[in-house]
Amino acid sequence: MSVLLLAAYLATSRWLPATNPTVIPALAINRYDYIDPRWLLATMALFPALAMLWLLLLAPGTQSARLRWRISPLAVLIIAAVGLWFAAASTGLLTWLYARHSAPHVLALALVLALVSPSIWLAQAQRPLMLYAAIAAVAVISYNVDLFLFGRFVDCHMAPGVVDVDEQSVPWSTQFDAPTACIYFKWAAGPDYVRDVVVPTYDWYRVTLAFYSFFRSDRQSILFHRLGRPGEWLPYDCATVDPVRASDEQDKLFLTFLSKNYCVR
Repeated sequence: MSVLLLAAYLATSRWLPATNPTVIPALAINRYDYIDPRWLLATMALFPALAMLWLLLLAPGTQSARLRWRISPLAVLIIAAVGLWFAAASTGLLTWLYARHSAPHVLALALVLALVSPSIWLAQAQRPLMLYAAIAAVAVISYNVDLFLFGRFVDCHMAPGVVDVDEQSVPWSTQFDAPTACIYFKWAAGPDYVRDVVVPTYDWYRVTLAFYSFFRSDRQSILFHRLGRPGEWLPYDCATVDPVRASDEQDKLFLTFLSKNYCVR
């Protein structure tokens, strides 16, 4: 799996170069995320629940492959307890996005270890995998609570038509004031949890707010940020979002917005 991932990465980088000039800087910054060991370790430091999940996946394999360094049943319980804490206390939008970088490598290693002795692996896997599922379930609940709060925050700023949220009288927070605190206990990372933690987390990719608000408002409102920060890119070429393609007035509103703000000229 890892070899296939690396081969696909090298092939697409070599023969399918980016044609959108605004995305090239972003690709240049993040092009090695799947293979840079320093970044892979950094993702697990930023979101420790990922490290606990990966250890639980590997735990039965360390027993079935009879490695010198094995993850004991007691260690599995300790890992699960730590994982449950971080799943509840630090899960956010980026948890799932950063998981994709290390997941293929961990799954490949877990598979290799399991194939050494499948029968022993099956006997050893029940508890770690049940605890893995429990951590994932807690993380999903934590994530959905945040998403619910973010939706309510967006609803409070809805207005018919197109609204630049950075020009509103009510401040729209897009920066973390205490990023380290979010790793260990996000619920107390700021005096106003929604403003200081939820909004900066779920509005991390600023281009997505326009799409989220448009469909959440049943195509009546578009909340957006003006792009231009380092690393931000325009997602469309202008011909793709020409308003003449609209099927009704709501679609025309959105395509007109995209053609004026989010397309490469």
